[in-house]
Amino acid sequence: ISFIGKANHGVSAARNRAIAVTTAPLIALLDGDDLFRPGYLAAVVPILEREADVRLVTCNARVFGAIPRVRLCVERAQPTRGTLAAVLDRSFNVYIGTAFRRADFDAVSGFDPRMAQSEDFDFWVRLMQLGGTAYYLDDVLGEYRVRPGSASANAGRMLLGNIRAYEKARAALPEGAAEIALLDRLLEESRSALAFEHAIDCIVDG
Repeated sequence: ISFIGKANHGVSAARNRAIAVTTAPLIALLDGDDLFRPGYLAAVVPILEREADVRLVTCNARVFGAIPRVRLCVERAQPTRGTLAAVLDRSFNVYIGTAFRRADFDAVSGFDPRMAQSEDFDFWVRLMQLGGTAYYLDDVLGEYRVRPGSASANAGRMLLGNIRAYEKARAALPEGAAEIALLDRLLEESRSALAFEHAIDCIVDG
């Protein structure tokens, strides 16, 4: 284990810095207050080693902490394979404790330090734009902690991050790509939801 100190420029810069000093061909993300369950690496690594078209391997996780009830990240049936469109509309859920190839990380230039929110979602989308599929292991192999006031607990900030990720994805797609219509719908829905959040804030503020 190596500890690396750096100035605080956000989670994307921290992840990029950590990955930059590694040499391993595979990367597995684990945030500081989360956990891998025993067997996580043994389950995800062989998939990346044998399936060249898989861009990321994700799993289910137990969500706990500042939430009304303990639950799972994925509570409905999810296919083993996910497409770019399924990742975009979140019908295919990607848990943050996900593994991917170092070569693919380099190909998309890592996490975007300009993304203050939804930086992980933006990264998954850009990985999927390389082509191939996302792979889901239907096992609870992680523990995800929600803290009071965390980014994942703030709807408005998450919506802003999603909108930016959708805008970036749309700009990167070639004209006529099948996912453009989906992205236009997701942008419209997210902007409407953000306007509603702002309206609620105005009411609360009097």
